[in-house]
Amino acid sequence: MIPFGSTLENAVNDSQELHNAYESDENTKQLIDMAKKLEGVARHASTHAAGVVITKEPLDKSVPCQHPTQDNESVVTQYEMHAIEDLGLLKMDFLGLKTLTVIQNTLNQIRELSGQEAEINNIPLNDKKTFHLLQQSNSVGVFQLECLSGDTIVSNTTIKGLYKRKDKKTLESVYLDEGAIHKNQIIDVCCAGKKETLILVAENNWYIKATPDHYFLTENGWKQLKDIKEGEKILIKSKAKHLVYNTCQSCRKQISGQKEGKSNFCYKCSATFYRNPSKPKSREKISRARKIFYEKGGTPWNQGLTKETSLILQHTGQKISKALLGRTFDDFYGIKKSKEIKKKLSERFRGENNPMFGRKSPHRKGGYRKDLGHYVRSNWEADFARILNLYKVEYEYESKTFELKNSGGETLHYTPDFYVKNTNTFYEIKGWLHELDQKKMELFQKQYPQYNFVLISATKFAELSIKYKNLVKWECPIIPTKRSFKFLEVKEIKPGKKETTYDIVMKAPGNNFVANGFVVHNSGGMKRCLKQLKPTKFEDIVALVALYRPGPIEFIPEFIARKHGLREIEYLHPKLKPILENTYGVMVYQEQLMRIARDLAGFSLPEADVLRKAVGKKIKKLLDEQKDKMIEGMVTNGLEKKTAVKIWQTIEPFAQYGFNKAHSVCYALIGYQTAYLKSHFPTEFMAALMTSEQNDIERIAFLVDECKQMGIKVLPPSANESDCDFTKAGNMTIRFGLNAVKNVGHNIVSAIVNERKTNGPYQSIADFIERVESKDLNKKSLESLVKCGALDGFGERNQLLAGMEQMLSLARETQRARQSGQVSLFGAETNVAIPSFALPSVAPANKNEMLAWEKELLGLYISEHPLERYRKKLEKLTTSYRQISRNQSGRRIKIGGIINRIKKINTRNGQPMLFVEIEDLTGRFETIVFPKVLEQTAPAWQEDKIVLVSGRLSDRDENLKILCESVKVLE
Repeated sequence: MIPFGSTLENAVNDSQELHNAYESDENTKQLIDMAKKLEGVARHASTHAAGVVITKEPLDKSVPCQHPTQDNESVVTQYEMHAIEDLGLLKMDFLGLKTLTVIQNTLNQIRELSGQEAEINNIPLNDKKTFHLLQQSNSVGVFQLECLSGDTIVSNTTIKGLYKRKDKKTLESVYLDEGAIHKNQIIDVCCAGKKETLILVAENNWYIKATPDHYFLTENGWKQLKDIKEGEKILIKSKAKHLVYNTCQSCRKQISGQKEGKSNFCYKCSATFYRNPSKPKSREKISRARKIFYEKGGTPWNQGLTKETSLILQHTGQKISKALLGRTFDDFYGIKKSKEIKKKLSERFRGENNPMFGRKSPHRKGGYRKDLGHYVRSNWEADFARILNLYKVEYEYESKTFELKNSGGETLHYTPDFYVKNTNTFYEIKGWLHELDQKKMELFQKQYPQYNFVLISATKFAELSIKYKNLVKWECPIIPTKRSFKFLEVKEIKPGKKETTYDIVMKAPGNNFVANGFVVHNSGGMKRCLKQLKPTKFEDIVALVALYRPGPIEFIPEFIARKHGLREIEYLHPKLKPILENTYGVMVYQEQLMRIARDLAGFSLPEADVLRKAVGKKIKKLLDEQKDKMIEGMVTNGLEKKTAVKIWQTIEPFAQYGFNKAHSVCYALIGYQTAYLKSHFPTEFMAALMTSEQNDIERIAFLVDECKQMGIKVLPPSANESDCDFTKAGNMTIRFGLNAVKNVGHNIVSAIVNERKTNGPYQSIADFIERVESKDLNKKSLESLVKCGALDGFGERNQLLAGMEQMLSLARETQRARQSGQVSLFGAETNVAIPSFALPSVAPANKNEMLAWEKELLGLYISEHPLERYRKKLEKLTTSYRQISRNQSGRRIKIGGIINRIKKINTRNGQPMLFVEIEDLTGRFETIVFPKVLEQTAPAWQEDKIVLVSGRLSDRDENLKILCESVKVLE
């Protein structure tokens, strides 16, 4: 009675039958009235993996509770998270649970295997081995990076595909000052395992899934996803590949695989809906077509037809052909306008080392500015001066010219733009750099180290323009919103599910990329910061965690320079030294601001907290009140008014990056604890880390490589030796966990391990099959156990595979015997031995087959590397991956290894060329095979072949690669 897809209100009015029932039957009326109240309510909801609601009384006295779907033990609230917050209840997100689990599993292994209790909460915070590990940036498993879901679109692929292939060296980053995108170098593509995600949906229904801590560019600067509110505006690139968030009108589930969100129903509901359309004519047509179909014996209408014999197919083919060809500029704009566009494009992309070639500079409007009282050479300089004036920072413009000497003894002259005396800092404002500009700045920093130097780049200026957009009347160009980019409102932010996440580290200054059309910040390279900082105390790690965010990340070079004595540490007043000493004179934490207010201005802690909030929220009226109060307090406590004013001037900009120290300490402590365990208990730690990632076969392969770098041996899986998880098997030795074997479920693994621990090792393949009690012991799981080597103790792999039917038959008989109540297939009371059935006589699997099986099921070669038998030959004839350096760039070298991956592309001339990943015993090379060489060597380029490649080493784009000139197959 209710038309499909109709609301109840419309159905009661449109359906005469339903309307009569509603008016005449009290039960029907009551049911429909109740249903109207529930209509539109979500039919299902996901559960936040780390969200916990804390109440004084039992939870069900405050909010209605329920069990989540398919879980009768957990309890969740029926209200969603925002409603919980609105009620005033305490909701906390306990993030980092995965890392805490790794720590606990490591401690468990230490206790079980050595009897030693490692008191993780009492470890020394000045441990030399731990700091040595961090100084070497050996941080795999220590620091987590913010990430995006694997189906996120970047360029013309997904981020997961990018991680798998590792063949893309550049990606388009957004240069915010231009509102344009340029090629930027990819430093790394990272996989961070499974994490909880949030779904951000924009007002145009574009969406992206990311972890709560990933940064997006909003109208108010970079913000973590968890801090973005509905209604805020975020930056998108309007002409970018994207995903559209849409839900089925019937079942309300998200629809996947559609184009531009045009579908109204998911596949299942669509089949139901369109099979029974509401229009009588449509139903009649479908009925007639179905009748003809069955009258013809189930033969489709187009069977046997071709474009030559069918006009329908001919016209359809013409439409598809035209669509594939696309439309030319001439077709779109006409010949005259097309020529103008092509000419502009040509001019724009000419020139070397000059991104502005062919374009008029957007900011070169020098002249006298009345509000500043002095001349400037560009709009950007004028705007930077206004920022300094905003915070009452005294400056000098082009106050001094320095004499520089280059390597050839030539004298150069350099005049920086701005000088701020109280911080002894020169600022240079550059939208883009000539090579001479770059050279002068490098020489200035080397030859005049007594001064601080800051380059304000075009990208940095665009970020400043967002940050200060309501405080300064800007002359310089900000992010253009008319063409490529625009700000859109956030429609909603929904809880996502736990899934494998990835991120991309981009080269500075283009520290961002476009993902699903959204401008997102990249992970930035914590490893690089650690290596440069070389932390020597726990406070260094705490500060790095606080600074390692968009915005304050710009202070990291200054922080590092001060730590290593490359910049002088100065304090505006001696009383600031005990407050800022641990952070080398850089104000990093909100708690430092509160101490300054207390110790220098006589504030009570509640008063200091009011100041912290005023600075953090930038409430002008409150700020003005606090400014006068604080300056007056400092003067009363004996400071000169001039000094008090300068201290306040350093506090106002602090609002842009101040961070809560308690938050930083918690993250730093977890990071330090994992680093301590990795340095003191490396085997146990890596076993626990691999266990946490065992559902990700590619991540396991990466971690096994990390183990090799650490000198830890990883043994293959074994039915008689392996546990469910990865475990320490001896000094610097880990046994592969059975749960990490592809196609083998956790139920069968638990059955194998529990039976072995209860009744001892398995004696034969027949003993193994009879004793393992699990319905999941099927052909697929048994084949995987055989191929990966877990059953090598019971027979040769090819023999076991050939005897698969016998083994499965025995498993079925054993299962029937158990169901009939027999203790053993051969009777518990008898002394009959378990039969050791004869395995077929077949040729053993060759080494290459075995290694291929291991790579497929374990993600890596574990029993032996396929190059092992060529080790001596390769050492004699080739240069290994570890021996290659940038100093050899341009030289002809020879490498050798196994072909892991091949990507084929066509050049502009339509000729094929290859990007080939070749792995030797020490690492992986990228080899480029150009068309001419490929034409002569095509048969050699096949995956899993072992080859010798000769060519020149290139470091273009700062990535070392081999330009192939010849190739020889070793087998």
